[in-house]
Amino acid sequence: MSWLEHASSVTIHPFTRQAGSDEVVIGPTPTGQFLSLPLEAVALLDELALGKTVSEARAWYEARYGEEPDIDGLLEHLSAYGLVSLPGTASPTAPSVSPTASKPTYHLTFISERVARFFFGRPALTLYGAVILAALVALVTHPTLLPTWRALFIPEHITATSLLVTFLSLLTLTFHELAHLVAARSRGVLCRLGFGNRMWTVVAETDMTGVWALPRAQRYLPLLAGPLFDAFSASLVLLVLLASQQGFVSLSEWMLRTSSILLFIHGMRLLWQCYFYVRTDFYYALTTYFDCKDLMQDTEDFLRNQLARLRGRTAPVDQSHIPQRERRVIARYSVIWLAGRVLAFGLVFFVQVPLLIHYLPLILRAIAAGLQGGLYAFLDSVFVITLWLVTVTLGLTLWIRELRTPVRRPTR
Repeated sequence: MSWLEHASSVTIHPFTRQAGSDEVVIGPTPTGQFLSLPLEAVALLDELALGKTVSEARAWYEARYGEEPDIDGLLEHLSAYGLVSLPGTASPTAPSVSPTASKPTYHLTFISERVARFFFGRPALTLYGAVILAALVALVTHPTLLPTWRALFIPEHITATSLLVTFLSLLTLTFHELAHLVAARSRGVLCRLGFGNRMWTVVAETDMTGVWALPRAQRYLPLLAGPLFDAFSASLVLLVLLASQQGFVSLSEWMLRTSSILLFIHGMRLLWQCYFYVRTDFYYALTTYFDCKDLMQDTEDFLRNQLARLRGRTAPVDQSHIPQRERRVIARYSVIWLAGRVLAFGLVFFVQVPLLIHYLPLILRAIAAGLQGGLYAFLDSVFVITLWLVTVTLGLTLWIRELRTPVRRPTR
């Protein structure tokens, strides 16, 4: 008998719940996290919340499910997240509960749900869909409107082009993340904005942990609001370019170049969402649809096992504990995971490498010539190289730090 058996009762703090196919997402914890627990474990917490002692809850569980629960481990685990308060005891076997962290600070809380629903209510979504559909029709009938990597190649003004691309990228990225935040607010969820990385690429992030408190059908809009903004903005730009091509509006050369660059940036960001080997917005939407706990890690383990079998070796990761339904999803997603890798390498070879081939000789010649080649050309090239090195160094630093940080695998 454990020390918890002597406790008169255990305090279960209030939490929300969203039932999945075989587990329940509960939370939020004092740190804003959500946890996934089996249905039986949540039922056990409900009995304890009614005032039953640990012994009474154990007896109830054994009578209902025909097996003995690991109630000590469950309560000690949840107490570390602040969802359970265990009674004090002098027993040396009492668990050491780490102090819970302060509650997270949320951003742009002044945006009311009413204002947020104006941007992500049914009328607004209908408008977005109509504009995107019109742009798709225009793209099919006028495919030349779609810019290539050459939209970013302006050799006469390398720095100006780089600054313009950087500014437009940051501006649209800000609105992309704000779209996530506002869409979440329209569903009553508070979020935080921050920065992180996907491998060596620096990215902005919106912490939308609170969406797990929503029913599954209501999570898709907050998760896909960023790509929706990109698609809507790209559609508007494409329709403006079509109007210019047809002579309905008159745009200067730089306005046309800027529009093409903006359209290219939005297109690349939408393609980035298809990098299914990293956790993108599309990835989270898919995990929500398939109701998987850790689809990315499980898929990587599955592929690692398949590679080991091809080499005639034993599978390095045991996945027998994963439900059969999830294993079927993992096998299918592994194909999408590989396709995402192919797409990423394709964009490297067909976009980044051509730009590098065209720009690098110009930059190196200008730096080698020094001031003799002209002050503007020299400073132009030095600035671009510096900007590129700073961006890549920051991304690689975040990636290396992430690789050195031990990853905690979720407990099923």
